[in-house]
Amino acid sequence: MSSATPVANVRPAAGLAPLNAEQAAQLQLAASAYRPLKRAAGVASFSAITALVLGSSTALYAVLAPDIGAVVAALILIASGTIELVGRRRLLRAELGATRMLMLNQLALFACVAIYCIVQLSTFSTQSIVTEITSMLDQDIESQGRLVHYIRLVHYALYGSVLLASLASQGGLALYYARRRKQVESFRAGAPVWAQQVVHQLRT
Repeated sequence: MSSATPVANVRPAAGLAPLNAEQAAQLQLAASAYRPLKRAAGVASFSAITALVLGSSTALYAVLAPDIGAVVAALILIASGTIELVGRRRLLRAELGATRMLMLNQLALFACVAIYCIVQLSTFSTQSIVTEITSMLDQDIESQGRLVHYIRLVHYALYGSVLLASLASQGGLALYYARRRKQVESFRAGAPVWAQQVVHQLRT
């Protein structure tokens, strides 16, 4: 059963005449056009909560084991989650700039992840690993070489996977938000101002 408020159950404010048939139809159309915006706002809410939880967890790790990289990551994730919440509120108000804000936020987050992964991939060195293995394990040169090779593969696979996952997640969300702009425009252009205001008031 749909959760949308039926037009018949909408009560006009005190002192105002009841809706006529034309106004009721306009309100129904406005409510239908607004539903995709509410769904997109739900997506933004989930994205924001995810970023904030990850950012808070990373910040806790940075406190327990001080690391500049963890501090930067925490700040980026918390900032991204906060911007996502702001974009969500703007989307619920059917602001034209909301979808662009959300899209750019996802692209900026992907750029940060990509830079981090590329740095980790390009600066990875096995020299310290070889030294540690030599001092701890009694292995011949051939065995050490195979172990270092496997460690290198794991390292590249890890950061390569993170990069691809971020591309799919942030890239997909950016595309999703970009495509919601037409729905915002449709809602604003297809519904009279009074109907938009009523739908906004009923959105919660």
